[in-house]
Amino acid sequence: MSVARALLKCTAAPPPPPTGIGSWVTGSTNGWVSRSTTDSATWTALPQGLNSGYQYAILHIANSGEYWVSAASDGYASRSTDSGATWTTLPQGLNSGNVTANFNDVASSSSTFIAVGTQGWASRSTDNGATWAALTRGLNGTGGTTTGYFCVKGSGTTWVAGGYLTYASRSTNNGSSWTALPPKLGNSGMDPNSPWNDLAVVGTTWVIVGGGGYASRSTDNGATWTPLPQGLNSGSSNTGFGLVGIAASGNTFIAIAGDGYASRSTDSGATWTALPRGLSTGITTPLSAIGVNGSTWVAGATDGYASHSTDNGLTWTTLPQGLGGAGTSFTEYVSISANNL
Repeated sequence: MSVARALLKCTAAPPPPPTGIGSWVTGSTNGWVSRSTTDSATWTALPQGLNSGYQYAILHIANSGEYWVSAASDGYASRSTDSGATWTTLPQGLNSGNVTANFNDVASSSSTFIAVGTQGWASRSTDNGATWAALTRGLNGTGGTTTGYFCVKGSGTTWVAGGYLTYASRSTNNGSSWTALPPKLGNSGMDPNSPWNDLAVVGTTWVIVGGGGYASRSTDNGATWTPLPQGLNSGSSNTGFGLVGIAASGNTFIAIAGDGYASRSTDSGATWTALPRGLSTGITTPLSAIGVNGSTWVAGATDGYASHSTDNGLTWTTLPQGLGGAGTSFTEYVSISANNL
């Protein structure tokens, strides 16, 4: 090898980082959206409604690398292929079978996205959100074809959805087919009229949270579930919506309650300790959404209040109300999504 070639080999630039790592997008109850490309340090406003077709849509957002999908109220939806910088409209209803049914959540696993909503309507994309096809209405849940779902998550080819009346369903073939899970998932005291509100998963460990502060955990990829302490030792009164959100990164899980309480687990959801009420958002109640990117966490509340943690959820710092120009009054964050490291 010549000296010149050897020098070129030794001084070659390292490969660029993966596209979009460190990007965040928040969704809210009245269509206001903010984005960060500095791993939550600074924020700028995005177009209200994300070009979904409805300016005031309630936006639920998920991503897989640079591909992002927003699924919203009244079936409105949009997609970004540049880590949330720009958005284009998707077909209303995402071909679920009902054009105007509300979407309550959307999630991704690799190149697959699944959106779930009211009255059992659900849809799936296997090409990073470009095209969509209907899933079996109700996801074969115990409540029948009209079983509505509030939350969905995927890990590899396994997916779990939780919904109204303590119903839940699971797929082990990337969402192609679904089987019902036992109502209440082991929580015998759970009100049968309560919902499951949110899910978090790392590997084969899952935690689901819901009304009345009830929660369950699975360590076998969602096959079987065991109850966790009501309220997850957060101090919550376990009234109203109960535990409303949860996210996970590595061995750390953080759950939030509608009355502003929160708790943290550093052993994959086995044990839990309380965090400060309100997580320094600037308001004590209610907390409404939480997201994570590596060791950085962002929590959202009502009226545009928000905070972040850069030490894996141990301590929290207030973020600017409205996150860079989005509306504040009556804005409640319902979705906080980031490119996971």
